[in-house]
Amino acid sequence: MVAGVSTATTEAGMDTNAQSSWACESESVALDANGFPSSTCSTHVQQLLYFPQCVNVDTLETGYKDKRGGTCPTGMKSMPQLRFSIRWDVRKVLPDGWSGTAPFKLASGPAWSSHGDFINGWTEEAATNMLATTKEKQKFSAVDGALGTYNSGPTCTATDADPDHGTSDYAESVAALSKRDVEGWGWSSKSRFARA
Repeated sequence: MVAGVSTATTEAGMDTNAQSSWACESESVALDANGFPSSTCSTHVQQLLYFPQCVNVDTLETGYKDKRGGTCPTGMKSMPQLRFSIRWDVRKVLPDGWSGTAPFKLASGPAWSSHGDFINGWTEEAATNMLATTKEKQKFSAVDGALGTYNSGPTCTATDADPDHGTSDYAESVAALSKRDVEGWGWSSKSRFARA
């Protein structure tokens, strides 16, 4: 499932349904021309991204409700909505802060290109239990299933389905990611969030 538009270069190019936004976590700061806060945040720079909450159960096509608490597109059913909330503490890497254009960008470009992919799977039992937890959204509810329970953890062992491509070793994957170059933007990165 995908939220946001990775190729958006302006606010007009964004999918407004994804409600992708960047802000200072604990204060109101105007955005710069690239969609990031225009001055130093006293705590964290935060990104919010909302995923579709409707699905066609036959085709797995996803969509958004017509408004908050509204209805799904024809042929789709409601499902729990996922929200990514990501916070970066940039105070150590930018100790002098900034005013005006933020001194960072995403690997995909400006904040307008914010996007996210979500891939997951549940056993039928766990999915049924998960849907039952949506009745009370403000309280934690454990989701138990045939492959594990909240209190005792998983009873299955994860394995790499394609061990010849990539790695299952975390340290190796971090080392591989640190070798990326994005020449078009003029930088090399050790992270997807980098100084401009």
